[in-house]
Amino acid sequence: DRNVKYYEERARRSDENGNYALAALYKQLQLERNQLRIAAMQQLSDLI
Repeated sequence: DRNVKYYEERARRSDENGNYALAALYKQLQLERNQLRIAAMQQLSDLI
């Protein structure tokens, strides 16, 4: 998922720049996106 990679990269850059609050936000967004993706795949699997 491109968005997950985007959030991962932004979190890394924010950490490197010392912007830890922003890094935490990107990490949270990445986690939420992963959870949504897993839920969607589970629903798809249930339909098959």
